[in-house]
Amino acid sequence: MNEIIKNYRLIGFVIGFFFIGCKVYAAQPVYETTFDWLSDQPTANMVTRVQTNKLSKLEAYPRRSTGNLMNKLISSAQLACFDIVGTKPLINSTIIAAHTLNPNLSFLRVYSPQAYQGWTEKPGNQATSYPFVTSGPATANNQIFAGHWAYKPYTALSAEIGSGAGIQITVSDPSKIESGTYYYVIRPIDSWESAEQVKITKSGSTITIDSRAYKSFAKTWPSGSLIARHQTGNGPEIELWVYNLSTRCPIDANGKKGHEAFSAWLANNYEKDATGVSISACDSILYDADFYNFVDGGRSNTRNSDFDNDGVADWGIDDNGVNHWGDGLELFYKEVRKGMDSRGRTNAVILGGSADAFGLSQNNGSQLEGAWSNNMIEDGAIWSKYDRIGYYISGLKVQIYQSTISPRISEIENKGSSMLYQGDDVETSNTPARFAFAMTMMFDGLTFANQNGFGDAFHYFDEDAVYLSPEDKFGESVLKSNTTDIRKNNKWLGKANGPYKRNITQTDFDKSKNLFPNGDFESGTISWTGYKTSISKVIDEKYEGNASLKITPTKPNTNLSMVGATATSGAVTLNSNQEYTLCIAINSSVTNKIIRLNMGTMNVRLLLTKGWSKHVLCWKQTSSSSSSLKFFVGSQLDIIWVDQLMLFKECADVFSREFENGMVIANGSTSSKTFTMNGNYQRINGNLDKTFNTGEKNISQLTLNAYEAYS
Repeated sequence: MNEIIKNYRLIGFVIGFFFIGCKVYAAQPVYETTFDWLSDQPTANMVTRVQTNKLSKLEAYPRRSTGNLMNKLISSAQLACFDIVGTKPLINSTIIAAHTLNPNLSFLRVYSPQAYQGWTEKPGNQATSYPFVTSGPATANNQIFAGHWAYKPYTALSAEIGSGAGIQITVSDPSKIESGTYYYVIRPIDSWESAEQVKITKSGSTITIDSRAYKSFAKTWPSGSLIARHQTGNGPEIELWVYNLSTRCPIDANGKKGHEAFSAWLANNYEKDATGVSISACDSILYDADFYNFVDGGRSNTRNSDFDNDGVADWGIDDNGVNHWGDGLELFYKEVRKGMDSRGRTNAVILGGSADAFGLSQNNGSQLEGAWSNNMIEDGAIWSKYDRIGYYISGLKVQIYQSTISPRISEIENKGSSMLYQGDDVETSNTPARFAFAMTMMFDGLTFANQNGFGDAFHYFDEDAVYLSPEDKFGESVLKSNTTDIRKNNKWLGKANGPYKRNITQTDFDKSKNLFPNGDFESGTISWTGYKTSISKVIDEKYEGNASLKITPTKPNTNLSMVGATATSGAVTLNSNQEYTLCIAINSSVTNKIIRLNMGTMNVRLLLTKGWSKHVLCWKQTSSSSSSLKFFVGSQLDIIWVDQLMLFKECADVFSREFENGMVIANGSTSSKTFTMNGNYQRINGNLDKTFNTGEKNISQLTLNAYEAYS
């Protein structure tokens, strides 16, 4: 976070220039203002619902949130320094005290629509999830109907088993029993009400029931009874059971499917603590892990669920391209909002919990977990996000420009380590946090959360609060211990003066430098091929010019996410260690659509809605190759149109945005950039990171390394 402050005496007050977390571009850069193909901010949809709440008053920057605090300790005075607090275990006294210090603080109840997260809690505790005490004929009164869980494809018992534990069993298809230890359900062929939850271990060809009657009742099961493994969610825990929110879910004794039962409970209990006591300061909901395409969640290769319980894995999408998991999730959003409205909570803010979430007619935005983190380690997996800037911008554009509920608000939850706040991965600087903070500043309606780390949950940086007055403190960051002054000075940047700009040299991105022949498709579909898709030139739907490329997935289609149907361009030569920028305009025939693009070493998902959207995707090619651009569109049988396709030998991910009291410059390229300012500037005089925030004055030029704030 490279904050530069300028004394601008012509208008009588101090203006600060704030340069954070990334690099700057070229001496005397040319701000991109004329190239439509680099303008990836679409016109916002019309808002159909305007709320008046705490977040509707949030105009100035920086904007800070906590992410999901879980059980980390933090004081009420520290909580009051944020704009948004997200937490699962609502602690009444702490929340009330923080709200007293900062009445504009918004508290979000974190809840996962995808999976049950409360297995470590006492029976009846509702701190993190629906209070699952036992199985029952309906999902109500602390019971969960067995048909409201998601399972993998079933097999059948080959012989009767008694009600005891430690017994070996045989099944008709042993491949449906996975090696290791997992939870399974045993049930009659045509019923769910008497189902039993058991723990099974498979070692070699031996299948053993380790324990019986987990939150259910043991009984004797005849030959032919069905047995299926519980689908688990993003984490490694075998108790992390996924709910069946799909539209193909079985109906319980109350006539409800899973999305109906769980949404009704959440709408009536979201503001309650673990014991069921209401906390009036809790006014919002933050979902967790609500991926529109079920297979795009964590551990995607294990997500072979059988949501319609026909014995065949469907991954939440049927052979006709209907996303019955995603459709059920959309109904869940709608039912939660309707239930809260019926309670008079019409101004409640609701955020999704994934970069791949939609809910545009019901939610105010979403949380983008892990966005712009570098080498984030979670559950043993390394997430390298620096090469996925375009993916997160795609998700942000959907949330902050297409949501129909105002205020539009989303959260960037950076989960990488920093020098100040270490997580699973060791970091020797604050550069990764600066980069993510900088990118957050580029967009309207975003807050920044730096969640990862152990111990100290108050992730405060020099750039969070800076004195603009009195004169002897001008440019000085507020001490972390001085929470009173943090609250007074944490909006020091003021309002944004306009949208971000890409700082590029225009000649690098002139149409004459485009490497993609026939990217406007005026000459037809030369060199394009389709696999389980039809490819055609059309003139009735286009972004510019007279034509576009129409891609229509055709039957049969695979159920494994997007890979079942593709459209592929002719080959283009890509050079090793060269940065590239792909510009593309895409239209979708449906409101919710996710596709994947691959070219060389670039591989990203894009969120699409009805209407044309622009996408700018940058990457560094790691090896020389003759590569094609490939669209993976098989998740749903819906049409997309492609136009204005361009490829350039340069990186356009160099951003700047001006504010009333500052400027943010962020460089997402892989090479160092130099930025020359018109005037004299002063760096922040920091307290936590004095190596970077030196207080140096009269700065007219900055050089920043790849993904760094300043070196």
